[in-house]
Amino acid sequence: MTPIPGWYPDPADPDTQRYWDGEQWLGAPLPVGATPPPGPPPVEPPAPAAAPSAPTPPASQAGWTPGWTPPASGAGGAPSGASGAGGSTPPGAPSPPSAPSWAPPGSEKGAGAPQNPGSFGGVNAPGKPRWGQPPVQLPPVPPGHIRLPGTTTTMPIDTTKLAPLGLRVVARLIDITAVFLLCLVVNGYFYLQFAEQVGPNINDILVGQETLSDEASRLNWIIFVLTIGLWFAYEVPATANSGQTLGKRIVGIRVIRVVDDKSLTFGQSIRRWLILMLPSPAVSFLCGLPLQIADLLWCLWDRPARQCLHDKAVTSIVVRSAAVPAPEKVKVEK
Repeated sequence: MTPIPGWYPDPADPDTQRYWDGEQWLGAPLPVGATPPPGPPPVEPPAPAAAPSAPTPPASQAGWTPGWTPPASGAGGAPSGASGAGGSTPPGAPSPPSAPSWAPPGSEKGAGAPQNPGSFGGVNAPGKPRWGQPPVQLPPVPPGHIRLPGTTTTMPIDTTKLAPLGLRVVARLIDITAVFLLCLVVNGYFYLQFAEQVGPNINDILVGQETLSDEASRLNWIIFVLTIGLWFAYEVPATANSGQTLGKRIVGIRVIRVVDDKSLTFGQSIRRWLILMLPSPAVSFLCGLPLQIADLLWCLWDRPARQCLHDKAVTSIVVRSAAVPAPEKVKVEK
């Protein structure tokens, strides 16, 4: 907090006092025991660097109380406050406000005006960005490079080893078919039960005249949870283990990390899968399907790495298996 304008012990010489106008020290120093004028001092030539020792004021001088000695200054030339070594505040005199925590340059303990007036270790302190300053401008990404998230580092991309988009589409269709067949096997019983519940009233339910019964809603949630679990078990461990699901293995492509051409960790595989999965609960509300389509189509215009949004989440790329050696496994994130 900036001290209010007034007379305070001089940080350069604890035996003197000077006037602080809220931004800088003004005028020549006065003995610490002398009664200062009520306002700022008249403009005078700069005082000499070394101020003489303050004489002891006579007991009859106004504002001086016999037996009182000026308080000692704190570290760095800051006023010590209500009390100091060998003294106390004069009776009836208000305690001076706490001095700023900075030590102005120009003397052994930091005499002189502050480099950044009005800043006391906060956001406007020297070396820290001020409010209103423009954000740090990142250097441009060279052609054929991508920027690693959260850094200024860029990595070159060898586009000759990237998997063709057609193979990626075929691999995804194979994976969708595989998950669908797994769901038919695991959820088959629940599908039949659900059909029995909604079959007699299917037309009214579709037009919104009736809602699902409690039993039908329960079966619907069971089917949904099992489907998400089967999708997770199908894709995440395979991507973390070798970078290949069944579909990618059939067409000969693999998911690797940009930074070191290794397989994703288990945690990275989860994050990559979540970008695909999270819109799924909203598909029935016509919100998730556009998001999933945008994610999968992102690689059509992304250059140079041809990343979908779920690839960008973990900085992964999809390459042809024959173009890179089998990636090394990395330690599982905990």
